[in-house]
Amino acid sequence: MRRILALIPTYLFQPILVPAYGIGLIGVSSFFYDYSPVLKSVILGISFLIAVIAPLMWYLLLRMTGVITTSQASDRHERKWAYLFTLSAYAVVAFLCFYFGVELYYMYLWVGAFFALSVVYVVNYFWKISAHATGMGGLMGAVIFLSFFFYKMPLFLIIVLSLCSGWVTWSRLELKAHTPGQLIAGYALGLFSMLFLPFCTFF
Repeated sequence: MRRILALIPTYLFQPILVPAYGIGLIGVSSFFYDYSPVLKSVILGISFLIAVIAPLMWYLLLRMTGVITTSQASDRHERKWAYLFTLSAYAVVAFLCFYFGVELYYMYLWVGAFFALSVVYVVNYFWKISAHATGMGGLMGAVIFLSFFFYKMPLFLIIVLSLCSGWVTWSRLELKAHTPGQLIAGYALGLFSMLFLPFCTFF
């Protein structure tokens, strides 16, 4: 039972899926209030296709061809191919936001995501930093950043994300996938990249 409880958040909060949760939260919120519902849907839909669906399809292709040999890409040397493609996807979304004049705060979030994954990619060659923790820290950082930007504090959402972050952290320890240091470093990286980096850049 403990293993099942540990596997659920491992798959539910797979790093490649975390941006989908962020896009979904923005989609149901009042952000992009100056945009029509159709334009808002187009922006978020394109972001979802490029930053989530495309990397997911690439990951599945790597699995099918044997480049990645486990469902969680346990070998950190195998992850580089998935990381490189996902980095390219984040860069494309950020560029499109800049090119088409989408709200700057939205672009900065993708720049933050690109920065976080770039650090994970480089560190991956020397140390097994937790991408799961980075994703959860990034999601929390994005919510807090937008809260400051729009002068709203979704306390309930922050509590839920805190509980989910704790669940993910426990699961990675339970599965012996990471050490506490790797999890703390990952979460701190995600939080910094999606909160302080966009915040300092914007303000």
